[in-house]
Amino acid sequence: MKKVVMSKNTNNSDSPSPSSPPQQPYISANELLPVDDKQKSILNKRATELAETKTELALKSTNQEEYIRFKLGQSEQYGIPYHYLEEITYANNISKVPCVPSHIAGVINWRGSLLAVLNLAIFFNIEASEVTDDSRVIIVTASSITAGILVSEIEENNTYSPNMLAPPISSERVTNIDYVKGIYKGTITIIDLTAIFSDKALEVNQ
Repeated sequence: MKKVVMSKNTNNSDSPSPSSPPQQPYISANELLPVDDKQKSILNKRATELAETKTELALKSTNQEEYIRFKLGQSEQYGIPYHYLEEITYANNISKVPCVPSHIAGVINWRGSLLAVLNLAIFFNIEASEVTDDSRVIIVTASSITAGILVSEIEENNTYSPNMLAPPISSERVTNIDYVKGIYKGTITIIDLTAIFSDKALEVNQ
């Protein structure tokens, strides 16, 4: 019987070397960028959609709700959950209406429809300030009613955690607590617009 001996690789120059894989052509990052307006528009749209998706997922994962924070009177901080919001417009085009409750500031023409404008400062028994260049009307929809709310100044968009809201307690600063979701960080009153617009006594849609 023949004995089989495994030979060691002597790695001499006569041994054939394995062939190298073909080198891939180099592509710079600039070559991957969009070159015309159409491609740029598509890329920007995809980037925006991706950013919005990430924001929505982040809010859901942390149980956060977006809201818009604004000022009533001189310094009182209030907020409205963002899902009520339709639009924000200037307050200098409010038309006064005779023989209406004091908390109705007037009406505003919005997209061809006359909307009642609720003066939240008066509604919450806050000393109302004069309408200034900073004043705004927030167009909102709740309980199938679209109306405007007059605020002294828009502060910012932010988020809050519903389970971090403190229960409202009637005080000199916070009244009409049936229309309040809760108090955030001890200073920001989050409003329940569904409760406000469901109250027939307000007649904000008349």
